[in-house]
Amino acid sequence: MRAVRRYYEAILNARHQAMIDELFAPSYVGYPTLPGLASDRAGVKQIVAGLHTAFPDLPMTVEGLIAEEDTVVARWTARATHRGPLLGTPPTGKQATWSGIHIFRIAEARSSNSGAKRTRSACCNSLARSHRQYRCAPEDADRCRPPAL
Repeated sequence: MRAVRRYYEAILNARHQAMIDELFAPSYVGYPTLPGLASDRAGVKQIVAGLHTAFPDLPMTVEGLIAEEDTVVARWTARATHRGPLLGTPPTGKQATWSGIHIFRIAEARSSNSGAKRTRSACCNSLARSHRQYRCAPEDADRCRPPAL
């Protein structure tokens, strides 16, 4: 549970991105990922850097942590101002709020894989963007995913 708390406190909130290599195993696999991003530690670095660019005042509040065996579930909320480009969208200057649940599998005090469920539409609606534009046609479902925030 300590590694997960450090992810939010040190990497996302305090912006110590160098700690990604310390907290994520070399064999880390993340689900889901954005099209064009790796599902490994390099992808985590790209997502974190993108969040910090789009939302420089980003604090993520951990609302709760539950641990059982090698699994840790984190429930979190983010509130920030959209001040940088986000997935091709120019900054709006608007406040955004979104929340999610992240499930981590921990091996040897590092995250070996994780998955997330985020309230993307709430964030996008906060930025006055319709969540409809993130829907994929059925024939594209295997390669098209909504943007992760």
